[in-house]
Amino acid sequence: MELGEQKLIEMLEKVEVKASFQEESQQLAATLSFHGSDYPMFIRELSDANLLQMIIFIPCTVQEESADDLARLLHMINKELDMPGFCWDEDSRTVFYRLIIPALQKNCDETLFQVYIETTKRVCSMFGTIIQAIAIGAMSLQEMMQKAQELSDEKKSETKHIKA
Repeated sequence: MELGEQKLIEMLEKVEVKASFQEESQQLAATLSFHGSDYPMFIRELSDANLLQMIIFIPCTVQEESADDLARLLHMINKELDMPGFCWDEDSRTVFYRLIIPALQKNCDETLFQVYIETTKRVCSMFGTIIQAIAIGAMSLQEMMQKAQELSDEKKSETKHIKA
């Protein structure tokens, strides 16, 4: 299947993502929604259409006082992911998930593309909210880790009661 904007739009529709081609930026644009927030997504061809770059922006503006916690959080998340890609741009104060999809000889396997999109949706859904909270300073990394530990302890306690 040869790549082109219309083919990519069709492939996105199969995974329930409605996209359109932006003439001014020469890329596809779409919006993913998770937990009541809209995540702008952009896809463009790189390297003479041998690669596709997909970027999903986390809807927040990074506060200066949150920079250290955010950097640590993104590192912690990325080191655990099979498809790491969370980044932040200090100049624009934006956080995004970036993924490069192979499209050798201007072809992209449709099933592989769908797996990339579904994985990206899952990763952004799982981590987007906590990234937003840290980035805007609503929670510190220490508070987030403490809350995660408390939830883990509660789950262990519930499991013990069920087994008993």
